[in-house]
Order: sequence, then structure tokens, then C-alpha cells
Amino acid sequence: EAVAKSSPDGYTLMMGTQTTLAVAPLLYRKSGIDPARDFAGIGLAGVSPLVLVVHPSLPAHSVQDIIAMAKAAPGKINFGSGGLGTTPHMAGELFAVTAGIKLQHVAYRGEAPAINDLLGGQLHLIFANLSAVIGNVRAGTLRAIAVTSAQRAAATPDIPTVAEAALPGFEAATWFGVVAPAGTPRDI
Repeated sequence: EAVAKSSPDGYTLMMGTQTTLAVAPLLYRKSGIDPARDFAGIGLAGVSPLVLVVHPSLPAHSVQDIIAMAKAAPGKINFGSGGLGTTPHMAGELFAVTAGIKLQHVAYRGEAPAINDLLGGQLHLIFANLSAVIGNVRAGTLRAIAVTSAQRAAATPDIPTVAEAALPGFEAATWFGVVAPAGTPRDI
């Protein structure tokens, strides 16, 4: 809101994600922000995959294992996210719909509490930002099952994509874009 209401002089910019610029305005219409109306897009700054990670006690070592477990116990497998409408939440729902399974979503106030509960064994799995869990994966405190990008992640080339593991065409990633207040001249 502060950026949207700032002077369109090029001195105020915002790094947004699909959660803040695409999903949240649909979920929270009372915010009064319409990204298409209130911001001038500058450019895509980056894209980052999510990674499907499980607690090591879960006897799942592949996407197929998770799907089979969920089909055997509909709604009994839970997944956490950093909140409603976040990319990890949407990736989990897309995964469930694409796989034809029922997962139980548990929303947290941020990704860190969800990761903590996964580490503590209160959650079965999460779709997390790769940078947030790579240390735990390397330490063996979490098990990476698959990345959600179309191609394997350069940082973890040994982890398959969800698409190649079981669900062709599956893709979900976090994107980051820079915007300015609407009306900012293009030359600026």
C-alpha cells in the first residue's frame, strides 16, 4: 500500500512475489490494492523452485510413495505452509489435485514455524523454498523428495522434479518481480 501510494518518481520500488502481487489481491480484496492498476511492472528478478521435503520418519522416499500413502489414507497426510495463498500452499494444493489425492493443509504464520514443526515431526511434509531447507536436507534432518520446477535445480541436481518423478507437466515456483508506483514514467 505504501508503494502504491508513493510518488511515481522512480525513487520507490518494491520487490514482490506472486503471493503479494497475484494471489493475495484475490484472497484479500478489502486491501484496496489492485496490482494491475496500482503498480508499474519493471521486470522479473528471478524464479526459485520449491522442494517437497518430508520428515525422515515418514516412510516415503519418492513422489509415488507420497501419492500411494495419501490414496491409502485420504486426508490423513498433512502438509504445512507459511500461510494461506502462499506459493508453498498453492503448490501443495496443485500437487493434491494433479495427483488425485486429498492432503490436509496446515497454515502457519510464516515458513519458519512450518519448517520447525516438520523438523519436530508434527507435519508429514511441506513444499518449501529451497533456500530455506537446503541446510536441513544436506544435514539429513529433512528428506528431499522432489523439486517443483520444470527442470532440476542447479543447487540440487540429484533431486528429481515432481514432473519427472510422477506427475508430467507439474510445475510450481516462486517468482520475484520489481514494481514501481503506477504512473512512473517508462524512461525512469
